[in-house]
Amino acid sequence: MTRSSVISLRVSWRVWLIALSAFALQPPVGARGPDGRTPSAWNAELLDVKLHGVRVEPQTMENAWMAISINYLLPANFYMAQPAGSDSAKFAFSKEICTGRELVEAFLAVYPTYSYTQDRETGVAWVHPKTIRYEDILSQKIRIKRPASQVPAFDAVIFPLCRLLGIGIGFPDSPLPGPVFDYAVDLPKGVYSARDIVNFCCIANPTKAFRFFAGSIFPSSRGGLTMLPDNLFYSSRLAPPRAEAVRFWEIEFGKSLSASGIPSDEELCGALADPNPGKRWAARIYLEAAWQHYPWFDVIGKSHGAEQAAWAALGLQAAGFRGSDGRSLVLFRTVKGFADKLVQIKDPGLALVTSLELNREKQDTSYLDAIVRRHKYTEAEVASVKPDIYRLAHESRPVLDRLKKMRLHVPEFSRKALRELEDTNLLTLFSVEKK
Repeated sequence: MTRSSVISLRVSWRVWLIALSAFALQPPVGARGPDGRTPSAWNAELLDVKLHGVRVEPQTMENAWMAISINYLLPANFYMAQPAGSDSAKFAFSKEICTGRELVEAFLAVYPTYSYTQDRETGVAWVHPKTIRYEDILSQKIRIKRPASQVPAFDAVIFPLCRLLGIGIGFPDSPLPGPVFDYAVDLPKGVYSARDIVNFCCIANPTKAFRFFAGSIFPSSRGGLTMLPDNLFYSSRLAPPRAEAVRFWEIEFGKSLSASGIPSDEELCGALADPNPGKRWAARIYLEAAWQHYPWFDVIGKSHGAEQAAWAALGLQAAGFRGSDGRSLVLFRTVKGFADKLVQIKDPGLALVTSLELNREKQDTSYLDAIVRRHKYTEAEVASVKPDIYRLAHESRPVLDRLKKMRLHVPEFSRKALRELEDTNLLTLFSVEKK
């Protein structure tokens, strides 16, 4: 493993990462994410999907698992008992057609001291030594002081959690650029294990996961454990989307109507503009899992009408430019007719989100702000756009300041709610609190 890129907890979240998410071998009981989504349907079927042309060259345990995760979308959080790279046994596999289950079972057969456990609440799976009970992995109790919506995964959750536990954190070298990584997470109020909190970060974005290994590689690692965050970024520009990514789409949206069975640009564009925020989330996750297959300008070019074009552009921004200073709507203005479409927006919820994004990009928003000022938002309208607005407010201080000036008379954007958006100090060690 390359060590040159390992950095301390002070690292900025503006980094490029690679590889891995969470898989499951059987349906969990009552699995539900902290925001109400049920994340287990895809996990429950993941290992039963047929894979084609499966080839894993001889590699050591960690590298083989990374190859499996990247190439076939069969990932899990990986908890290693020994320092990374210390297992000398090599894994290789070759089969024209197999299920994910066959591939994973073959992997575990080569490393019989390892097993997996699927979390019953979230559907997230972990590969770990058989000698370590799943319940004992990152079992320290952490209090989340209040519910939080769309907070930055690294700045608000992962980095603070690692500081509390003395876990070192580093980032592996990335061979190819991927999307900016600090994605959004919803957290419930209460006391949870540190492992639960890591799982919340996994279900918030199923193309993300984490590796842990024994050993300290820089002084800030007080607990003798190091974490490597991973992004499942697939680099092949010629290969179609992986079978597991297509299955994710089918679970969320049904089978594609295209002859190939792969969602078309038009279908993706429509899903990115779905009025249901959960569906928009799913479309963005699919886009990350099939990143190279969908040139952005082609997707925008297949939009129908001004509002679908705007929602699609915002979705592409959320999937690829999050955490940045914002540039997507300016970038998409080069698409023929796109700038004209922005001024045709009439939907008040979309007008609010687009105004905030354009404000981040230092563009004129007067025509959208006029819509917002005249409109009294309903509960349903607020629910549809709240995740987008909270995410933007967490990513950009100018957006938060602009939201304050708008003085929208709804509880979700009250002064108290906006003050809470500024406070991302959410985690404390439960064991040292005064009860």
